[in-house]
Amino acid sequence: MGKFFANKNQVCWAYESGTYATAGSPAQSFGLVQTHTLSEEENIQQMRYMGTEARTVDKFLPLAEDIRGTVTYYPQDWRMLAFALGSNVDAWAGSPTEPKTHTMTAVTSTTYGSYLTAAGSNVFNSFSIEDAKQFNPTGLDFIRTVTGAVIDTFKISASMGEIVTCTVDYIAKDTTFTSGTVAAHTPATTTPYLWADVILSIPSGTAQEELKTMEFTVNNNINANHYMQAGAGRTISTPFPGNADYLLTATLDADSTYAKALYDTYYKTGAAFNSMLLIQANSGSKTITISMSGCWMTDMTIPSENEGLNEYTLTIVPELVSAIASDTTELYNSW
Repeated sequence: MGKFFANKNQVCWAYESGTYATAGSPAQSFGLVQTHTLSEEENIQQMRYMGTEARTVDKFLPLAEDIRGTVTYYPQDWRMLAFALGSNVDAWAGSPTEPKTHTMTAVTSTTYGSYLTAAGSNVFNSFSIEDAKQFNPTGLDFIRTVTGAVIDTFKISASMGEIVTCTVDYIAKDTTFTSGTVAAHTPATTTPYLWADVILSIPSGTAQEELKTMEFTVNNNINANHYMQAGAGRTISTPFPGNADYLLTATLDADSTYAKALYDTYYKTGAAFNSMLLIQANSGSKTITISMSGCWMTDMTIPSENEGLNEYTLTIVPELVSAIASDTTELYNSW
């Protein structure tokens, strides 16, 4: 008997092979993974019925199976944001050794992305995830492979003095178990992004210099239905998106340079504006610019305290979101 030690855990993903919920290879890195929580809801119905003369449960019946999960990691590229928005174009200028540019845009319900796996139904790229707890490769590992994962919500979080963190909440079709050998996977060694790499501009071109915390979220409101049809089984059908919701929240120390414009012009008057989130560890080769247009400030909390600096918390809802990343990852698409 052996223990599964956390330092031997491995969580990686792979592009699916062109058919929804069919695991592909090779293994890809999320980034520097911190946690993976996999929720497998088996939805077992406990049945009782008359005539058995028993006080105990008479029968157990497996109903619909729902697979969800959350991966938290320190990003080294932004492929998961491309998956969450839905469309991406890869390019580079000069030699292939130069940094690559990845232009990401949001898709509509019927405008399919550049690397989807089920045209006509699933507008997003789907991927498989391997969650491995290792003891030895001769039949004593504990490996679950998640298939048909699509991103429900994607979040970028940053706080003073900390590493920039991404959170992926996904919905998937199924899981399979094996005790064999884990996927060959070597985590990238590039330094992750830090809080000091983050610049938030409200409006675009006006950097908010007193930024303390920031959170940007893409929510696809994925629908995962269990349709009534012969042979459908317990798993979901191909998922499809609901309305897209984008949200930016930020907490800043109150500063007289920006306070009037933020409060009076954008919050109280209700003028639309553009915002920009720049995360730049190395100009030109390790950067992402997230552009948000048609923004409305829906809330501005300004408490008054009896000590310390005053601060305010902004809630901003963009109408449109796009992003351009530059890094050493050759392709965000699957080819």
